[in-house]
Amino acid sequence: MEEYTPEDYKFPIAYVEGLESEEYLVPDLDRGKYRIVKAPVEGGLGKAVYERVPELAVDLEAAKTRRGVAVRVPWKGDRAMYLASGSPIHIYEVGGVQTIFYSHEGDDLEEGDVLAYVLTGKGETRTIRVDRKGTVFYIGWLPGSHPPRYIVILAGEENLIILDPEQ
Repeated sequence: MEEYTPEDYKFPIAYVEGLESEEYLVPDLDRGKYRIVKAPVEGGLGKAVYERVPELAVDLEAAKTRRGVAVRVPWKGDRAMYLASGSPIHIYEVGGVQTIFYSHEGDDLEEGDVLAYVLTGKGETRTIRVDRKGTVFYIGWLPGSHPPRYIVILAGEENLIILDPEQ
């Protein structure tokens, strides 16, 4: 039997512009780097409860960001994906009795690639595919939804900035 390790429990972490928190991501866009600090600093993005990103930073009707937002992805070398305020995004709502994501935060997708598989209430499996090229920026559960529903944000390469951690 395979044992679990701490590596099995890594999750993406979200940061939002203008949010007060105990931890901040400070992007250096010119250098393509970021650093994490414990005190508020100008230009820093506060650590957010992951499921609250859509309400804190996204205009769902206009399909764009309302504030700068970053998602740190541990399985991608702890790189952070950053979208400035006003960046256009593509939004998918995915849900069913059971949802299995085939793509995850940080994955680059082409039009027609599989995002998830969904088990319907009738016991049928549906394949959810993306209809455009982009990078999976965010996948978050909509709290209280039953059956579970998820918001998926896909970002185009023209707006997405990838930041490496400072060493």
